[in-house]
Amino acid sequence: MSVPKCNIIRGLQTSAKQTIWKDGLYKQYKIFTDGSQYWMDNYLLEKWANSERPVELRVPLVAPGLTSTSASNFVTVKFVGRTENEQVECELGINKFLRDRCQSDYVCTIEDSFTISHHLAKSDRKYKDVTFDAITYPPTGSDLQRIQTFSVRDDSKLPLSIEMRVKCVKDIIRGVAELHNLGIVHADIHPGNVALPAPPIEEIQMLLKEPLIEHQVERDDGAPTPECLPKFVIKPDDLGFGNGACKVMDFGFSFHYKEGAVFQAKQFSYGAARAIEFETSQTTSQPFKIYYILTDGARLMDNHRIGLKFYRKHMAKFNQGRDTFFKDLPLEVQETFQPIVSQLVYECPTKRLSVADLALMLKLC
Repeated sequence: MSVPKCNIIRGLQTSAKQTIWKDGLYKQYKIFTDGSQYWMDNYLLEKWANSERPVELRVPLVAPGLTSTSASNFVTVKFVGRTENEQVECELGINKFLRDRCQSDYVCTIEDSFTISHHLAKSDRKYKDVTFDAITYPPTGSDLQRIQTFSVRDDSKLPLSIEMRVKCVKDIIRGVAELHNLGIVHADIHPGNVALPAPPIEEIQMLLKEPLIEHQVERDDGAPTPECLPKFVIKPDDLGFGNGACKVMDFGFSFHYKEGAVFQAKQFSYGAARAIEFETSQTTSQPFKIYYILTDGARLMDNHRIGLKFYRKHMAKFNQGRDTFFKDLPLEVQETFQPIVSQLVYECPTKRLSVADLALMLKLC
């Protein structure tokens, strides 16, 4: 959600914890979302019900401590969670490291970070030490996952041209190569963590003038909604996209590489396509190998556990030129990317292309 810098932020507040029946929770409620990625009834209801301190909308919340001097008129605000949470602490550390060390146009770096107190801290002493961390970064365009859903803005210029899709792949290779040069493993590369360039500021200003639509959260049987659930929700805005560089974003699972270390599967996001070696082992010593090529529609590996049999069958089909997506691409694109994709998803990680190798192949560095 993009907001005027140092102005009011439409944020989140919490309410008292209440135990509710979570099994099939969404079946008890009227439909209130459009069902798109991260905007599904069952996803939101289960998240709220499993939260230590479930959320509801609060307007306004003034963001304290923003010190950035950037000339940008807007920032995107991401609430990363409880301050004492180990993963939150790690995400903040990586973002601050990249802010200070990364100058790449292909990596989304933060402008600032701040901490907010629990909204009940003034009225209830037990919340006085509860704080939440947030980060701010320049607005980004739609991510590559959203543009393949029906929740994308109606006026977006879709589908992406072949030239734009090729540019996206190259931009992400540049971005990930920069991360690897700094010793950072992203660990959650997938289309949802790749942002298209933001639209012009004038378009963002026009978008933010549009009224927000409240979606009521109501039970099917007409009974009151439990206090631990919000009474209504507002969907985050999709800004669309413009011209410029694509960016790698979201470092919630990222970590610093340690020479000679062996990394466990649990250190990588389970939301992204798993490296195929995790089907036979739960560790890897090759964290700088990408196994997911970011093309619009190519599903060489599914987000779910696919198994070696499915993987080998699909790769044989791909290497024989029978992949549905690739065979419809222009010949010059096929000739450029078919060998790259094959080498990116080798079953044995020691034979797989590193991002540095890939960047050299495409003459990007």
